[in-house]
Amino acid sequence: MDYLPLPTITSPLSLEVEILSKNSGLLFWNPVQDNTEYLSDFEVNATYNQGMRVYGYTGFTVNALSDVYNSGTMVRISYDRNEEFSQCPENKTLDSSRGHTLPIKDIEKVLAFIAEKPGWDAFFGPIQVAYKTVSIDGAPQIIHRPAVDPSLDRFPDIPQLSLPSIQLRSLRRKFRNSVAMNIDVVVLEGDVNSKLHVLKRAPRLIDSESFAGELLFMAGSIPESPLLIRPTMMVLDDDSKSLRGYLLPYHPASSLWSVFWSRHREKVTLSSASCTPRSTENPHDPISWTLKLIWAIDIAAGLAFLHHQEIYWGDLKLDNIILCEDGHCRFIDYDPSGYSPEWCPPEMEKVEYPDSQPEDWDKFIQQARTPERDMFSLGLVLWAIAEEVGSLKREPDFSTPELSWTLRTDTPEWFRELASSCVLEEPHRRPTSLMVYRSLISQLCMTYEPASGLRQ
Repeated sequence: MDYLPLPTITSPLSLEVEILSKNSGLLFWNPVQDNTEYLSDFEVNATYNQGMRVYGYTGFTVNALSDVYNSGTMVRISYDRNEEFSQCPENKTLDSSRGHTLPIKDIEKVLAFIAEKPGWDAFFGPIQVAYKTVSIDGAPQIIHRPAVDPSLDRFPDIPQLSLPSIQLRSLRRKFRNSVAMNIDVVVLEGDVNSKLHVLKRAPRLIDSESFAGELLFMAGSIPESPLLIRPTMMVLDDDSKSLRGYLLPYHPASSLWSVFWSRHREKVTLSSASCTPRSTENPHDPISWTLKLIWAIDIAAGLAFLHHQEIYWGDLKLDNIILCEDGHCRFIDYDPSGYSPEWCPPEMEKVEYPDSQPEDWDKFIQQARTPERDMFSLGLVLWAIAEEVGSLKREPDFSTPELSWTLRTDTPEWFRELASSCVLEEPHRRPTSLMVYRSLISQLCMTYEPASGLRQ
């Protein structure tokens, strides 16, 4: 099975997709001006010990040209958990659930300290600084460290791929993502057509090797498929010795999360108890059911393709589903390495909170990736599409949810039953991705015959 046939997007549906794209496109992107920014390119990271963040850093660039990569000076402020002052800035930063940076007022204290040191204007980095609160009202302890050996603070090695490459300095940043810190929209320097591309930047230090593995998997290990969005180019450092990221095609609508969240910012809590129907209040006209059904078919077909390759993803969610310009949905970030608890089945609680420490964590995590786990996530995705919900929460975590449906009349009962069958507590009772695809495609052909032509 190379891939399953997808429905044809008719002209009226194409127009609807175009309108959705205009509303969603660049809503979560901040435009970049051609000037010098005082602080930019923030990144945060943390190290865990027994489930608690014990060390972290806030990195950023000072006095950089907004649209030019590798300009300015990079600064990294590191901090350990402070056992003496529990409410100090470093602890609040480590405890932030959204990965916040160190507060700006504390960053400014660090910059004032660094400005007195020699070499501030030099074009090098990162400048390493350790930050620690030593009194409630007094100045923090700031230790200036020389720039570390590049071999200890580097970007990933370049994977062996037959993929075109481009140097980072040949890209010009046009938009920054307001949600993900490592995603930009760029153009190639000198491109007269100013074609937009998405740049996913490689991280330093922690997980840098997994980033190269992610690229190797998506661009080399898995067969090509029209159901997946593949990287188009590797982005290399200016000396072409390390990997700085990769390019993806740009689609204006972005993810289904962006599409739904741009229309109606409703975060729905799914409980294990029975739910009363929600209201139908929504400031926008609903997305047509035919288009939603086609998206569901696209997603089921994509998941069936992965499962046919014996690839069990583990991170199917709205954020990883892109609404493309042709009106179909395709996957990004389909490397089976991450997961998002709110989209995970009950059996994942044993992975998040194991009864005992596994001898081999990698093997333990690998065994937890199953087709049944993906099917649970698919059920939540089907529900979110029908309900046009961009964000969800589970109470309690990893519980078997009762899907909360609005009083809309356009979602047929068979679809509700299909979505509910995917989120059953017992994994063996959930349908397969191919079964879901066949059920969806048969319903489209029976109910919407004029719009149900299949393209090979």
